[in-house]
Amino acid sequence: MSSSSIFRLFSALCLSLLLFACGSRSAEEAMEQRIEEEIGENAEVEMDDGSMHVETEEGTMDVGAEVDLPADWPEDVSVYEGAKITQVMSMNPATGDAGRAVIFTTTDTAADVVAFYKSQLPLDGWTMEASMEAGTTTILSGAKDERKVSLMIVWNGEMTSVTMGLQE
Repeated sequence: MSSSSIFRLFSALCLSLLLFACGSRSAEEAMEQRIEEEIGENAEVEMDDGSMHVETEEGTMDVGAEVDLPADWPEDVSVYEGAKITQVMSMNPATGDAGRAVIFTTTDTAADVVAFYKSQLPLDGWTMEASMEAGTTTILSGAKDERKVSLMIVWNGEMTSVTMGLQE
């Protein structure tokens, strides 16, 4: 199973479990067992105050109502000002899938978020490679040196959700 598949699995499992049993040791143990069954390797899960930290050999993931960016998040990849970060993932370069992802939400419209990234990424030295719109979803991608950034920006009528991936 690839790192990206594992982290999609983690996302679904973590979000559903957070809804039912935040913070209890039995919930941590249940989550560890479920992840280990699905991916065939050890997982460490820590839950605290509505957030969850998952660590495996392939990387880490933090999920919660609001989580922080890692201290080593690249300065040239801006997170939209005022957004609530709900998920942060990093993958281990040893697996061949080095990269990071962050999911955040804002009450600003998708049009505002798209306009921000279309102007900010080039200011930060990124070359925009693609822009695609389909209904309420916009996908943007850019490149800088050997890195790639991709954004999926979705408006649901009340808030904008952004999934940003960074391939290093």
